Amino acid sequence: MGLCVTLADNGTLQALTTPPDGGQCAGYVLVTPTEYLNSQVIHNLFDVPTQGQMQAAFALGFTLPMAAYLVAYCVARIVSMFND
Repeated sequence: MGLCVTLADNGTLQALTTPPDGGQCAGYVLVTPTEYLNSQVIHNLFDVPTQGQMQAAFALGFTLPMAAYLVAYCVARIVSMFND
């Protein structure tokens, strides 16, 4: 868990008893490397996708079902020729 610290008058960091998760830390929050990496992962999950990513997602979501339909339609037409 992070540690709330402030900058003292003599230039040193002074730890406070205020928990940083309450949002009432008036100074800086020191975190461990693991906590920092976890916060970056969470931030990247909710990041706005780029235009290229949105285009790729739309293309995949549209072309994959359309291609599957067209292949199934062609296979069904070929099979129906042999059933007649």
